[in-house]
Amino acid sequence: MKLILAALLQLLLLASASGQICLGLGNDGKCTGLSLDGLAKGERETNGIQLCAISEGSSCNGLSIGFLPSARLNGLAIGPVIILDKANGVVIGGFVGGIGYVGQLDSQTGTLNGLAIGATSSAGALNGVSVAMLNTVTKQRGIAIGVVNQTNELHGLQIGMINYVANNPVWLRYLPLLNLHL
Repeated sequence: MKLILAALLQLLLLASASGQICLGLGNDGKCTGLSLDGLAKGERETNGIQLCAISEGSSCNGLSIGFLPSARLNGLAIGPVIILDKANGVVIGGFVGGIGYVGQLDSQTGTLNGLAIGATSSAGALNGVSVAMLNTVTKQRGIAIGVVNQTNELHGLQIGMINYVANNPVWLRYLPLLNLHL
């Protein structure tokens, strides 16, 4: 048994050093294949599947699953809290883009190009579709579906109980069910 564990450890160390298959904790640099991390910290790029507890400042081209998945994504991210710099693809989580709130829209950051599904979805820019109970977006191009939707600048459609669009005329800013600005 000790020999098998030693061989596996050696394989992990060699794989981590080559950057081809990263099975370890907190590998730096690039990883192609499967990345298993407790904490993926710093400038790190995964091409493939990233399974992590926390991925701080890293990027993933593929699938990222974790408590706090990748900050920069091309692909699919799944996790309870997803704080984004930029995402191209599908993001599914409890809190997407950060913990959303009804408040000052100018403080939202991050760009989402694609589909966001979560309890809340907040972003500086949304180009695509967001489905959440609360959608808070500074600049929205596309569709937001939720109980409450709010944006400073809408180029698309909001569907929800309360819809706020700052760049609509005053009498069209707060509307129930639908709000539209092209």
